[in-house]
Amino acid sequence: MSFVVLAMQVFLLGGCGTAADDYPLRLASGTEGMIYRTLAKGFAGVLESNLEGVTVDALPTSGSRENMRLLETGQCDLALVQSDTPGSGPIRTLAVLYDEILHVLVRTNPADPVDDLLDLRGTVVSVGPKGSGTASVVGSLLDHFGLTGNAVDRRFMAVNDALAAFEKGELDAVFILSGLKSDPAARLLSTGHAQLLSLGAVDRVGTPVEGVGAVFPYLYPAAIPARTYGAQPEQPVGTIGVKALLVATSRLDDGLAADITRTLFENRAELAKHHQVALHIREAFHTAETRFPYHNGAVAYYTRDEPPFVVRHAETLSLVFTVLLAVGSALLAFRQWYRRVKKNRIDVYYQEVARIASLPEGATRESLEQSRASLQQLQRKAFDELIAERLAADASFTIFQDYLKAEIAEVDRKIGGVL
Repeated sequence: MSFVVLAMQVFLLGGCGTAADDYPLRLASGTEGMIYRTLAKGFAGVLESNLEGVTVDALPTSGSRENMRLLETGQCDLALVQSDTPGSGPIRTLAVLYDEILHVLVRTNPADPVDDLLDLRGTVVSVGPKGSGTASVVGSLLDHFGLTGNAVDRRFMAVNDALAAFEKGELDAVFILSGLKSDPAARLLSTGHAQLLSLGAVDRVGTPVEGVGAVFPYLYPAAIPARTYGAQPEQPVGTIGVKALLVATSRLDDGLAADITRTLFENRAELAKHHQVALHIREAFHTAETRFPYHNGAVAYYTRDEPPFVVRHAETLSLVFTVLLAVGSALLAFRQWYRRVKKNRIDVYYQEVARIASLPEGATRESLEQSRASLQQLQRKAFDELIAERLAADASFTIFQDYLKAEIAEVDRKIGGVL
């Protein structure tokens, strides 16, 4: 990365580095034990290893909602967020990363099994940290199913705290929104005291998960495949999903944004050493899967192999040029026609002057004065049409005026000669 690019970054973003070769990036991640946090720490190391002069601080946060707030207020430069996270202002997408799948883990109880989300009425559940993307999705889901108000005792807990509480018998269910395979979900399932709750069959249409997707545009039907967690689940589990995004502030330099995007895709194998979900990251331009426009630098990276605009749109441009030439020719023909029309109109004035001025010898003073008045009226009419652009202000009009003045002078001479 050049000295100029880094210096501009420090100026534009107000970075705290004192030298252009020591520019800090701040990456908002998530809570300890969750994929966002694990992936962010790995990505920070990858960026520092591949982008000269760049350092990255992976900030621990409560999740997507806090990450978005930090990005909007300029307290971070990059963030991991869910695609359903509301945001405004200078938020730009760098990449769509992977699918985050909602795991609903309930206590195994053959005597009183939980077979449906509505069976959670009257139970105590963890919905994720307060202000997190998980809490937002779970809140929407419970409300959608009619479990509003105090129907469910919702506890806002970090994932590690929720796991400990579940194992102590203090919780009846834990909601975890995470990529496959989720370490916290695997931990609970390995105890033999938890199982995954399905929100609907994955092999039929019209199930409740499709209803959720119809109401919430950034949520979609998803499935946890059978045997994802060893012995569990025995059958595919229907649930909902949301996309994980890497976003940035629009103030991030275009060149740096392109470098970050390139580094992400070129180092997926290295990121997979931190969490295998990185293997699901695919380089694609998902314009329909994010509510935020793509950063100009990211767009430049995704379209790097495309031919120039002129080549890609050669046929369209050729058609446009052909149409423009046809329109230009038509306008030129119209202009020439219009000039002929104006010329024809001035010819009519010439004829009228000749008619009015052609008085016989010995004409009376009264007829001469009437002729003079008619010529002056014709002169005013010609000027009115000139102003209205119905006559052309060209040499023909100038000659006409001289001709008209000469005829008026001749009439005046005749009037002076009449006793």
